[in-house]
Amino acid sequence: MTATLCVLPHRTPAAAANQLAVCEGHLARARDDLTDIDTLIVLLPDMALPGPGPGNARGRAVHSASPAVIDALCATDLRTTPEHDGQIMTSITNTITTWTRALIDTARLSTPTSLNNAVRLLSTHIETLTATAHTDQLDPGEALRDIHDAARMLRHLAGETPQPVGRHTGPHPDDPSRDCNGRLFGLQWSFGVTCQHCGETWDGHQELQRLGLVLDAG
Repeated sequence: MTATLCVLPHRTPAAAANQLAVCEGHLARARDDLTDIDTLIVLLPDMALPGPGPGNARGRAVHSASPAVIDALCATDLRTTPEHDGQIMTSITNTITTWTRALIDTARLSTPTSLNNAVRLLSTHIETLTATAHTDQLDPGEALRDIHDAARMLRHLAGETPQPVGRHTGPHPDDPSRDCNGRLFGLQWSFGVTCQHCGETWDGHQELQRLGLVLDAG
């Protein structure tokens, strides 16, 4: 039996996940993208203001002559259409509402009451959005490209984001039967890390103490 290949581009063809049109890697990236969108989308009104961006990340001039940041306005304008040719200009609002509506129509789900709830709906039902059973109604490749572009746009507007230090390869606290696979980020002023997906945190100082005790015992 020939394996189904991921519909998104790979240097070497990759097998799609079971009953899905995309591979596990692109599925994990989409979940990470939606997590970032859910976190950053509430900052969009502040991002549209002239002057320094959130956390002074972008370093815009305080005395900017522009009454608003055009990129941020485009991000909330439904008339802005997604681009996949390297241009970082897309409407987060348009992307989320378009794919939420398509998902609702396909899976007969309830309409979310806010943009954040729509993002969470997409995240919860990402496997429905990418299922091979629905490729006649949905385009998984286009959906994940649009979501990735929206996340990339938000990260661009928010400035540089912390880089993950790895992935949580252990079981998910709420469902030990499956691996969490969430991104691990370092905790500020600490040797610890926290998982962005499940929230589990490891205290680096305690781990160093434990390692010291093990070495002393040896």
